[in-house]
Amino acid sequence: MPGRGLTVSFVCLSLTAIVWRYRPLHWVPTHSFTSSIYWTLRSWLWNYPTTPDFGIWVVGDATDRQRFFKEKARTRLIWTFLEPYFAQRGYNLYVPSEESTYVVLPARRMIDPRELSYPYAQYCCNDERELEFICSAARVWPARDADGRDVVIKAVSTGAVASNELKALKLLHSEPLRNDPRNRIIPVVDYIEFNHQTFAVMPRWSHCVQCDFVTVAEIIRYARAYFETVAFLHENNITHGDILLQNMCMDVLMPQPFLERYYTGYHTSDRRYVLIDFEGAEIHAGPGPHSLEFQNSRKRDIYLVADSLGVNLRCIEHVIPRIGHLLDSMMVEDSEVTATTALFRFEEICGGLTMEDLNLAVAAHQFSHGKLQYRQNPPVNKPILGLN
Repeated sequence: MPGRGLTVSFVCLSLTAIVWRYRPLHWVPTHSFTSSIYWTLRSWLWNYPTTPDFGIWVVGDATDRQRFFKEKARTRLIWTFLEPYFAQRGYNLYVPSEESTYVVLPARRMIDPRELSYPYAQYCCNDERELEFICSAARVWPARDADGRDVVIKAVSTGAVASNELKALKLLHSEPLRNDPRNRIIPVVDYIEFNHQTFAVMPRWSHCVQCDFVTVAEIIRYARAYFETVAFLHENNITHGDILLQNMCMDVLMPQPFLERYYTGYHTSDRRYVLIDFEGAEIHAGPGPHSLEFQNSRKRDIYLVADSLGVNLRCIEHVIPRIGHLLDSMMVEDSEVTATTALFRFEEICGGLTMEDLNLAVAAHQFSHGKLQYRQNPPVNKPILGLN
């Protein structure tokens, strides 16, 4: 009936007008016009889980548990919302496991490990279940690309003014810095833009401490890599700001250690070590004195690299007694030790080591709470790269 149809149409138009009044339509820019139309409508239907505001990734203080988990769920929704967009760009996000929405697993078939090459990590897992990823950081989510290689996607900047993290990544991946052998920074393989948010795509690597060191030489090689990297960064007026063990990675994908389950054999001579997460970076551009923020960040780098490397270097202090003094001098308040000086002194201390010294087995697996810690059980693995 015509009258009834007009009534229904009028009601629909009225409801649409009311909804649009309280939820206006905002244009969502993406990589193409047609894509922007689709994502503008999708964003409106989802009540805009993403905006150009970088504050959407802030989850607050974990002491307020109720609010914290509410905000974590909100940021989890952002990744669910963006899942088709990343898939269109060739990246399938990991999916929640049966145990938890924040423990995620690959969503598609992986590549044959024999076909992997740098910058992608080699695998040392028995099955894909061991590739689980714990999504503890709101701005980070793992994915698998169209070729079956594992990557991590991270929101790094927003708006017209780039964040220091994005500036640092782009600077370190530009000439002439990118080809410097001391530039041990996680490679960025892609950048993705969505609604003024910039995402960096990086290969997924494991934390260095997920594998125990076996010999003195392994610890020396590992420590030298990070002493050199920090000296390189400071030489080029860049600081990291957060050199913690969780931000020190190597080019292998390993199962997560659990209690007394641990692994050995992957700190080989060809292992690559890198720093990740430049969220706290400071950059000094141009001539003139360094800002107070830059100076403080540089001192923080010196303190943290000593603290982080000390977890393993102090396990071989009986072989190189002077290493403890170097670390202590880097960690005193208002230390005057620079990254270049620390590297020079480290090389000087280690220069007298013999092959016999370097091949000595490491007894303790870490220095923690003021004392050496020892393993009670043998490692669980046989170090052979590739899925069995």
